Amino acid sequence: MTRRKLDPKLLAALVVAHVVVAAFTWRDIAHRDASQIRGPKWAWRVASAAQMGNSLVYWLFARRAATL
Repeated sequence: MTRRKLDPKLLAALVVAHVVVAAFTWRDIAHRDASQIRGPKWAWRVASAAQMGNSLVYWLFARRAATL
C-alpha cells in the first residue's frame, strides 16, 4: 500500500486555520472568569493547542452561560 503525500498548500491552510482557531479560543479563555468555564483554564489551553477539534469541543461544551 502506497502512502499519499499531503499537498503543501493544504497543509499550510490547515496550520493557519489551527493557529487562528486556537488564538480565538485562547482569547476567549483569557477574558472569561474561571467560574464560566467547565474545567481548569490551563487544561483547555493545552487541549486547544494540541488539536483543532479540541477547540470546537471548548466552544460547544466548556463555556458556561454568562450570568447577568
